[in-house]
Amino acid sequence: MNVFLTEPRRGGFAPWLAALLFLPGVQAAGLSPLAEWQSSAGVLFEQLFETAPSKWSTTLGFDYARLAAYPGASNYKELSAPLIDVRYRDRWFASTVEGLGVTVPSPATVRAGAAITYDFGRRADQGPHHDLPGVDAAPELKLFVEKALTPVLIRLDLRRALGGYDGWVADLSMYAALPIGKSVVLFIGPSLTAADGRYMRSYYGVSAAVASMAGGPVFQPDSGLESATLGATLYWAINDHWGIEGYGAQDRLLGDATHSPVTESQSHLGGGFAVAYQL
Repeated sequence: MNVFLTEPRRGGFAPWLAALLFLPGVQAAGLSPLAEWQSSAGVLFEQLFETAPSKWSTTLGFDYARLAAYPGASNYKELSAPLIDVRYRDRWFASTVEGLGVTVPSPATVRAGAAITYDFGRRADQGPHHDLPGVDAAPELKLFVEKALTPVLIRLDLRRALGGYDGWVADLSMYAALPIGKSVVLFIGPSLTAADGRYMRSYYGVSAAVASMAGGPVFQPDSGLESATLGATLYWAINDHWGIEGYGAQDRLLGDATHSPVTESQSHLGGGFAVAYQL
């Protein structure tokens, strides 16, 4: 999530935009169990209520999380990454969390656009059997639209991997912004994730060739619901420049993902925190 969502933004510009896709944040898409909406929580609300928007905004910080190693994993990994977020008005953004994207002109209560994000994939040695093939990390093209019904926001996104799992994923989310005092906001809500057969077979499938080597069953999952997630993000604006957020989520696999021989755990609980400075 982009921090400083309740304070007027101040100007600034950073020259490292081209490097952002090579610095994916720990809240990037594809990291179980975080909900997709947590990468952009509050951005639309900020646009609605910001009284003195600036032309440029730049935020720098540090992000840390403990998350599942891959969808369906029983083991966890610790991740840390720089947090870099640069925005020009409400027209485009370059962020280690939300990706590199643009928005289209929309009514005040709507935010819609496209972005390039990142899926971390799964290393071959991360699976329950080391002879299972990995899933290559790859950029994703994302289309998104969100509608504010204060204090609730409804969000729909559609992602297409450019390599890696080479399929389509969609998320339908609804979350609320709940002020807790003057400087603390809680974002909380559920999300449903559905995927096509290519995604499901990449992460949960076992081909005949792999099954014969591993001595296990063939498993070819179909498209459908993959998971349901409840996410929460707590943001504290310490002052006009510094902010801290903590975030967490629990998911539950659904459909064919629950029956896969690759799946070691049907539920994951993870989270992390970020500290950032608004220039």
